[in-house]
Amino acid sequence: MKISPTGIQITNRFFRAIETLKEQGEIRGLQTFTDRHKINRWNLNTVKFNPETSVLKPEWINLLVCDFGVSADWIITGKGKIFGNSNFVVQIDETKTKITIGEIEQFIGCKCTVSYTPNTVTKTAVGVPKTIRYANSDKAFSVIDIEDEKGKTRTIPICSILSIAEI
Repeated sequence: MKISPTGIQITNRFFRAIETLKEQGEIRGLQTFTDRHKINRWNLNTVKFNPETSVLKPEWINLLVCDFGVSADWIITGKGKIFGNSNFVVQIDETKTKITIGEIEQFIGCKCTVSYTPNTVTKTAVGVPKTIRYANSDKAFSVIDIEDEKGKTRTIPICSILSIAEI
């Protein structure tokens, strides 16, 4: 099967996002991603090394968007930032989260530590929560953007937050 130039660009951005997550320490590499999500690594490698003839599955893109806050807009169009600033927002059921929206809102603008588990490993982010991006007007929410001391923004799915504390 011959993949269109646009399809190849989407595939390349997908793997650029995987590399960025690796550089940030969110995952150790492609194998970590495939193991966590029960994806056949050889299938994903085939897509990586043969983007002109191999199809990138939409569900793999969904995993990056939902689990790691990668911008769906960026993966699909190449516009905007790799993380955050996306019009695509994951709808999360607030009743299934470990922390309430009210608890998170009180830390907007304050320097704090956030412990979260995007998958199976607990991570810590230190910075200032800037925004909560909601899925709809009912305040079913998706992610929080936290800016660190260097000005880098990390997008964290709210459903993965274990605790948040002011420093």
